[in-house]
Amino acid sequence: MDGQQDITKRAYALLDLDRRIVGVQFIYEKERFDCIDAIEPLRPMYYCQAVASASSGNRIKLTKDTSGCSGSSRALGFVPPAPQYYTGESGMALGLYENQQVAKSVALKFAILNRPLYGIVIMPLECFEEEPDVVLFITNTREAMRIVQGYTCTYGLQNNFCMSGNQAVCVECTNYPYINQCINLSVFCAGTRYRTNWKESEVAIGVAYSKFAGLVRGIQNTVNAIERNRRKAEIERDLRRDSLYDLDIQYGRTYFLKNDRSSKE
Repeated sequence: MDGQQDITKRAYALLDLDRRIVGVQFIYEKERFDCIDAIEPLRPMYYCQAVASASSGNRIKLTKDTSGCSGSSRALGFVPPAPQYYTGESGMALGLYENQQVAKSVALKFAILNRPLYGIVIMPLECFEEEPDVVLFITNTREAMRIVQGYTCTYGLQNNFCMSGNQAVCVECTNYPYINQCINLSVFCAGTRYRTNWKESEVAIGVAYSKFAGLVRGIQNTVNAIERNRRKAEIERDLRRDSLYDLDIQYGRTYFLKNDRSSKE
């Protein structure tokens, strides 16, 4: 059975990713936070900016004082929600909802961490020595399809995707999968697209770490059914490179092509 690092290497081999897979860990004690080898910014930084930085290879950690976004600070548990948040007044003030009742219903359903948080660590997944709480993928829609297919192969249909187009990275991709121990998909929000360098073609997926190994196993178990010859060859090459090749790759067919004549090059 693969260990934590080998599961991560296997994920990179099975997926065609331009960014690092990001791990997120919630920290509730100052002493533990201080011991973690990551950079705390000198000035407040948005949580989604930290995720973007980690997807480029950096190690970031944030506290209430260095979390620069009021929305993610509220969502992640750095500060409690104000009463007007739950009444829908805050949402109406942003101009995002037709009426206060809709704004209130969204606020009540949003995944908010109620336990007071001291800090949060955001790093490439392979940098974690301990298990993180959530795993985030930032990728194109094709690889997002493979991630969802892998999850479905192992765990079955995810019925309750939660998407609003708002608070994409903190609520949709971090809190929701963590609280519900599931997978969730996000098309981002206007705020994170403004604050970071996401490509217009990119989407985000968050998954509880408890489901990560099974997700990766599901991606591997569907390689023969889904991937064309060129991708199969790349996957075989990368698995062999990492001494993880234990898959009988079958070239020349998929579930939708009984005779795949595409090149391996």
